[in-house]
Amino acid sequence: MIYLPANIDQLSRKERERFIKRGEILHAATQLFAEKGFMNTTIDDIAEKAEFGKGTIYNYFSSKEEMFSVILEEISIAYLETVVKLDNKNQSFYDFVYSLSENLFDFCVNQKYAFKIIARIRTNTSTFTSNIPKKMIENHAEIDRILIKRIDKAVKAKEIEKVDSYSLIALYRSMIFPYIYNKMFCGTEKEINVAEETKFIVNILFNGIKKK
Repeated sequence: MIYLPANIDQLSRKERERFIKRGEILHAATQLFAEKGFMNTTIDDIAEKAEFGKGTIYNYFSSKEEMFSVILEEISIAYLETVVKLDNKNQSFYDFVYSLSENLFDFCVNQKYAFKIIARIRTNTSTFTSNIPKKMIENHAEIDRILIKRIDKAVKAKEIEKVDSYSLIALYRSMIFPYIYNKMFCGTEKEINVAEETKFIVNILFNGIKKK
């Protein structure tokens, strides 16, 4: 679960219990925001889904707006940490994109409700779009900075053709996120094979579909 700290095993039992309860509340809220939308979800709904009283919910969060902001921030933190980790491996550009795509597929499949919230925002179907938390914006700006650096490095190393970095990033995102969404929520497949899907979309990105 993305809402638990990495060092949770090192915390005291009381601290662990608090983080676990907080995570259960956020998990319930994430599922409801994804399924019903932000405006149609109430604190009562979240309390019922999480199986806690409203008083317990308010011990952790002052409002559903705060919960939504925390969810978006933590998703963006997880995304940024993945990009930084892969960037530090100093892989070839192809391997970097492959690993990033594989991680994104894996996240979307295993955190499908969190992914669905992001999809709502990207398609402007969430009324919360105008209140994106500042931390999320900053994290995505840092992700873009890393991606631009990797693209420029790949161009200089002649791994790829000279290309506008922002356009390539936009193309990549417009390919991978709608593709994953359609596979998960609009198709008939019950399970997504992360390895096969990663190989397919990265191959299309680098090689196209024209027969050699």
